[in-house]
Amino acid sequence: MLGGGSSLQCNLGTGIGISVKEIIEVAEEVTGKKVPVVYGPRRDGDPEQLLADPSLARELLGWEASHREVKPMIESAWKWLSGPRQGRFPR
Repeated sequence: MLGGGSSLQCNLGTGIGISVKEIIEVAEEVTGKKVPVVYGPRRDGDPEQLLADPSLARELLGWEASHREVKPMIESAWKWLSGPRQGRFPR
């Protein structure tokens, strides 16, 4: 790309929607920690839902999400963040 080559933009995701509330509940279950939450009114312009359509990535790159359920995703992230490197890559 630096040399002027082409690039590609693709959404990466599962194509399955989940609410922020569901994410928080699973994160609390996996980590055993309470997530501080402040509920407020919906803001003007907030979309009802956001979904990533990964069909282009699947079609052009053969890419598919390795996890479709939220719990394994959060478990994997928590394992990495709470492990000996605390979410850091070696230098």
